[in-house]
Amino acid sequence: MAREPAPTRSLVNVGPDPGDPGPGGDPAGQGHYAGAHALPVVPLEATGATAAPARRRPGRGAVGWLVAHRDPIAKVAAVAVFLAVWQVSGAFLNPLFVSTPSKVISALGSLIGNGQLPTAFLRSLAEMIGGLAVAAVLGIGTGLSGWPKRPSSRSSPSATPRRRSPCCR
Repeated sequence: MAREPAPTRSLVNVGPDPGDPGPGGDPAGQGHYAGAHALPVVPLEATGATAAPARRRPGRGAVGWLVAHRDPIAKVAAVAVFLAVWQVSGAFLNPLFVSTPSKVISALGSLIGNGQLPTAFLRSLAEMIGGLAVAAVLGIGTGLSGWPKRPSSRSSPSATPRRRSPCCR
């Protein structure tokens, strides 16, 4: 017959809990002992049990490393396959429309080497900001003008499908 260890008081729940009304519903917590609701802390040696042996991680070696790192490996492999397909596609596609990654990297190296990259970057950035500004002015102006609701737009041939749909009547 196993000997039951003496219950010990938990050091975590010592004393009354001010927010707990207690067993009698007393909101002040009078007569409530938090240790009665806490699980006893029993040392492992008192139970006669021993600690479980450390488990070996499955799959040690190269296979275990591959299994443990399969997500990053899959991401790198996907990028490598994409770059390989892109490089091979440059062999039979018109170079005017598709450039290969090797040509892109060599052009980047030459732009960095001769100092043209900052100038080219700022020129592209200025064109992008200019296009965004034109689109914003036209889009906001068209939206505020109420253009689709004007009578002249209802009689145009491009407005005919809109008149027949229930959402634009």
